[in-house]
Amino acid sequence: MSITSSKTTTKNAFERIKNGQSGNYRPLKTRYEHFNKISHGGIARQTIITIGGLSGFGKSHTLRELEEDVLNADLNPQSPDKVILVKVDFEMSKEEAILNRVKAMTGKPFSYLMYEEPDDETKLAFNDVYTQLSQNNVYEMYDTCTPDNLFELMDNFCTQHEDKDQIVLTIDNVNLIEQENEGETEALSKLQKNLIDLKLKHKNLSIIQLAQLNRNLKERTDPKFMFPRTSDFFNSSKIEHASDIQIVIHNPYLLGIHEYGVVSVKKFDYLEQFILPKGKWGTFMTEGLVFWHYVKVRAKDDLKTFKDVFIEKVYDAEEEENTSVEENVQDLFG
Repeated sequence: MSITSSKTTTKNAFERIKNGQSGNYRPLKTRYEHFNKISHGGIARQTIITIGGLSGFGKSHTLRELEEDVLNADLNPQSPDKVILVKVDFEMSKEEAILNRVKAMTGKPFSYLMYEEPDDETKLAFNDVYTQLSQNNVYEMYDTCTPDNLFELMDNFCTQHEDKDQIVLTIDNVNLIEQENEGETEALSKLQKNLIDLKLKHKNLSIIQLAQLNRNLKERTDPKFMFPRTSDFFNSSKIEHASDIQIVIHNPYLLGIHEYGVVSVKKFDYLEQFILPKGKWGTFMTEGLVFWHYVKVRAKDDLKTFKDVFIEKVYDAEEEENTSVEENVQDLFG
C-alpha cells in the first residue's frame, strides 16, 4: 500500500489504455453477445462481475459456460498461452464436476454414471471430459476458506503470474465463504472488500462471483414488481458496491409464472417475439426462456438507450392460446 503522485498514476493508466487501443490486449469474449456488448467487449481486466439467481435456476451452469469461453481459442485466440483460469468452488467436489459434464454430454442418469460399467459412448464422454479438464492453465480450489485466506492465496498467486495478460478468478458460491468467528453477513462483507482490494492491486485480474438471492423474489406475484433488482442479493449493499456488473439469471417459469412483468412494447421492441399481447403494454411469456437482468452496469455508453433485459431460449414451448395475458394487461392498465 502506498500513496503515489497523480503524475505517476496517470501515466500508468494511459499506458494500459494505449495497450488496448493498439490491439495488444482484448477482453475475453463469451458466447453471449449481449454480455459482450454491455461489458464493452467481454470479461475485462480489473472488473468484478456478480451473477445472482435462486437456487437451481442456472447460475452455476452459466458460470461453467463462461469458464469454458475464457479458454475457447476460437473466441479468444490469446488463450491458453496468456490467460489463466482459477476456479474456487465452495459447493461442488471435483467428482461432481466431472459427472455433471458427462451427464450433459450423454443424458445418462447419475446412478448409471457412478455405479455401472460404462458403454462405449459413455467412455468416450469421460475421455473427452478428462481432456477438457486436464489443462495446465486451469487452477482449482475445492476447500472452504475464510475471506482473508482467499485474499492471501490469490494475492500470492497473482504476483507469481503477473506476466500473464489475464487471470480470471471464479467463485461458486460466495455465500458459503467460511465464517470463522464472524456471522455470515460480516464474512461476506469482508470477502467483498478483499475482492475489491485484489482487483485494484492486480491489474490483470478479473473476478466472476456467484451469489445467492433473498427468498422474497419468489414471493412477488404482482407482474409490475416481478423483475429482480440489486436489493434482491443477500448482503446487497456490499455486493452492489463491489460489483462492476451485476446480473440476475432468472427462470420465472420454474416458479409457475406464465405472465412475467408488465413492459412497454416500444421500449422492449428488441424482445417483441417474447411479448404478449402486441399492444402498447405487454407481458413476457416464460416457458423455455431464461431471463438475464442486468441490474447494475457501472459503465454505460448511453443511459437513454441502455437495454437491461435479455432472453435466452433453452427449449421451444408448445404454442397455445393464452387469452388470460390480454385480460390481465387490460386489468393493470385499462
